[in-house]
Amino acid sequence: MMIKEFQVVECPNCGAHHKMRKPKTKLKSYEIYSDGKTFSPELDEALEVAACAACGECFWIEDASLPKVEVTEEMPSLKPLTIAQYAGMLDAEVITTDEEEILRMELLWAFNDRVRADKPMFENEGDEELWAQNMTILYNLLDSADVYSRLLKAEIDRERGEFDRAEEILSKIKEGQLAGIKNQLMNAIKYKEREVVKFNE
Repeated sequence: MMIKEFQVVECPNCGAHHKMRKPKTKLKSYEIYSDGKTFSPELDEALEVAACAACGECFWIEDASLPKVEVTEEMPSLKPLTIAQYAGMLDAEVITTDEEEILRMELLWAFNDRVRADKPMFENEGDEELWAQNMTILYNLLDSADVYSRLLKAEIDRERGEFDRAEEILSKIKEGQLAGIKNQLMNAIKYKEREVVKFNE
């Protein structure tokens, strides 16, 4: 680990210190998936919200202090939330529409992370109901005037098995810079694939 790549984040609840990679404007290596998630060794798993390694409380990273403390090897990294923790934040917090969209987006990623790890998407009782509810609410939160939101709507429809509707949305996307992504999603629809897919470069 190169210490200079990290900064210290303080849990707003208990004050415990965690290390977090400093934000970068450009990534050297990365993988992009059809649900919009990007993986890179230069990115932390926890992006917007995290769970404290000491007290277990969940918090928004932007609300956490950045104390001028030296990073150490032993300092725990910020932990991404579990599916149950995302559900808890959505149920317990008074949040804005933008915050709800972020939480629901990351909850979608958390379910798909199981698929990316070759695990069943639904491991616990109530998972499938929570997944379906989240997909419906997130779909309705997305702004159809934004082309990237329309891409995500098509992805949600594809993952729900609504292939005709996904294809209809994609057919109306004409932006040239998105042609490669559009074609890969269309190919997944052609073969009735519902699982999240990794995009080719």
